[in-house]
Order: sequence, then C-alpha cells, then structure tokens
Amino acid sequence: MKILFTGPILDFSGFAHASRNFLRMLTASNKLDVVARPLRYDQLDAGQTFNAPVWMAPLLTKQLTNIDIVVQMTTSNIEAVPVPGVVNGLYTFFETDRLQQAWAQKANEFDFLIVPSRFNAETLLRSGVHKPILVAAPPCDMNDYSQTYKPFEIPNAGNRTVFYNICQLSTKKGIDVLLRAYYAAFAGMPDDVLLVLKTYVNMQGRHNDLEIVKQYINGVKARCRIPVPNLPPVLPLVYTMSDDEIHGLHARGDAYVCSSRAEGWGIPVFDALAHGKTVISNNRGGLADFVSKENSLIVGGTTSFFYDMPHPDPILFTGIEQCFEPSPAELAATMQHFHLLKRGADAGQLNEQNKTEWDAVLQRRQNATMMAGRLDYRVVQEKIVEQLFAVYDSWKTTGVARYAMPEAQPSLEENL
Repeated sequence: MKILFTGPILDFSGFAHASRNFLRMLTASNKLDVVARPLRYDQLDAGQTFNAPVWMAPLLTKQLTNIDIVVQMTTSNIEAVPVPGVVNGLYTFFETDRLQQAWAQKANEFDFLIVPSRFNAETLLRSGVHKPILVAAPPCDMNDYSQTYKPFEIPNAGNRTVFYNICQLSTKKGIDVLLRAYYAAFAGMPDDVLLVLKTYVNMQGRHNDLEIVKQYINGVKARCRIPVPNLPPVLPLVYTMSDDEIHGLHARGDAYVCSSRAEGWGIPVFDALAHGKTVISNNRGGLADFVSKENSLIVGGTTSFFYDMPHPDPILFTGIEQCFEPSPAELAATMQHFHLLKRGADAGQLNEQNKTEWDAVLQRRQNATMMAGRLDYRVVQEKIVEQLFAVYDSWKTTGVARYAMPEAQPSLEENL
C-alpha cells in the first residue's frame, strides 16, 4: 500500500518533531511504500537551515503516483483538503473541549481521523464529528532520549535549581500562572533558583520577540506586587533551537514545569518525562493520557472557561470552551518543596521523611522513562499500520473507511 504523508517535517517545533517521528514509524513498516511532502509553518532565524535526515531525504523526491492513502498531519484542519480518489486521513491536535461547526464540518470531509489523546477524541465526538477516530499517541524514538547531550550552557547559573518550560507565549499555556507561582515561591531567594522560558510569540516575523517576552515577564512581576527587594531571575530564550539544543536544555534543567490551561497532548512535557526529568504539571486534557502521579508531581486547579485568549481565528478559544485553571498557590508549593528536597539531597542533609520523599521523586523519573518506552515508534508501529490497512480495505470494499474496532471500546474505535 502506498501512503502519502504530509506534515511540518522540516520545521523546528515540537509538533514538527512529532510529525517526523510519525513518518519514521511509517517507514519502519515493510508493508508500506511511503512518500512524504512538507508543510511549512516556521520562519527560521537568519542563516538557519534544516537538513532532512538521511532516512527522510528519499521520501521527499518520490513521485506522487498510485497513492492509495493520504495522511495529513496539521494543527489547523481548516487548511487540510482531502485528495479525490484516495482514502483521506487527518491527524490533528486540539486544545479545547469542543470545535466550532466549520471545523467539525471540515473533519467530516475526511474518511478517518487520528488524534493524540482521548481528550481530543471526546472533543471531536462532542462536536458532531461522525467519522472513525483513532487515538494514537505521537510515537517517539527512545534513541533520542538515551543519548548523552551537552547540557545547555547557562552563564552564572552555578548550583541553582533550574526550572524550565518550553512553549509559545500564549494565555492557554499559562505562563502568567507559572511566573506568579515562581515569584511567590522564591521571593527573596534570588540566588537559589532560575526559571528558563524557551518561548516565542509567533513563528512568523519574530524579530521583536525578546522585547515582547521581557515586557510580559516584567508586567506579571509588577502586578504581583511582592514586597521584597529581589525576586528570582527569569531567563527568556526566544531563538529557534535545533532538536539537539532542545535535548541539551532538558539535560540542563532540574524540573520541567507545565502550567498549561489546555493541551491536546503536550510534546515538551512528554519529552521531559522521556528524558527522565522531574515534571511538575497538571494531568488534565490531553496530558491525562501520560502524566500521572506515578511519573510526575501533580498540581491541581479547577475547570474554567477560556478568557482573554487572543487568536487570529475568531471561533477558537472562545468563552464557551472549557479549559483548566491551574492553582498558582499549589504550583508554588510544589516547586518550592522540590527545590528544598533537591538542595537537601545535594548536601546529604535529608532527614528520614524527606529522604523517603526524594526517593519517590527519583522513582517517578524511572517510571517516566518506562512510560515513554511504550510509545517508541518501533513498539507502536504494527498496531497503527494495522489500522491504516483496515481503513483502506474497508474503504476499497464498501466505500466507507472503518478501523478494526475492538469490542471493548465502541466510542473510540481504537486506543494506542
């Protein structure tokens, strides 16, 4: 069976990294003849290029003839267009609990849907999408996480506890919550900790991003009105990083902190877990499929509605869509407790109770890498390819695509 895969396979984003892994998974099957074409979303920094890996390069030049099935991987299904005469699949991510009518109608134009999480499948079903849905977590390559990377260099960081976050500067990512929690937790402790924000405002025209991010950080700091002479530092990183540089940031950080209000999956969170880092996060939305108390330090909060969430699409992130509001106080307490445990462990000065708690933190890191290993593309490849053959065979025979649906899960036709 010949399959055409399109996605941001030549970009630098986390979503691009996930699209490359999905393509790599397809090429690992000896049952598929794979062709690939890139979608381009990112604007690279001056002088920056992306070189396709050796295994990918031949796929980009194969002829688009005799295609049986097309899978388009995009976060904006409005721009996805089914190809006439073949089986069409849309692999897409959503961060909200419901879709507006135009998005649902577009999804229903495809023969089948692939989404990363149960949360996304529920979003589609709730919004009136009636095409078959496959829940397939983005596959990873565990070889990426088993390598030794040069830790990202942070001048003058010393032995500070380094908290870090990787995301767009957006209301839905909750950076305001993270900054409030960080300043409250470590007020008057400017030499003990550091928060690294790998962020951007928009992947197009990013020449003013650093100034915008600094203004945002200073605005949150000012509105906190914390009456101490010195607050802990924040290091913003706004340039485009290569995959190896991102791995290096994971190697340098002590704890990844996710303060998102909405996630369809959470690629940087998954990467941090796969690297065996301590993760501080909620486990709502798409995060619920892989973030748990067994592998992360869980922060609570409450269900809310999107508010003050600017977006170029007027029907996205509106006040009728639900999201999660993480608790700044709980996040602050969790970050502070981790720092104190780490500092005590580094100095060999933990009492029996704290040593038990620190051991539990270390055990979570081991659990995290074991969890990630179950999503290695070599592990999940057979199941996903089996479902792709099922939809093709069904479409060829009956004109309607259907997955090989296990009886135990009638609403979500398969869960991987």
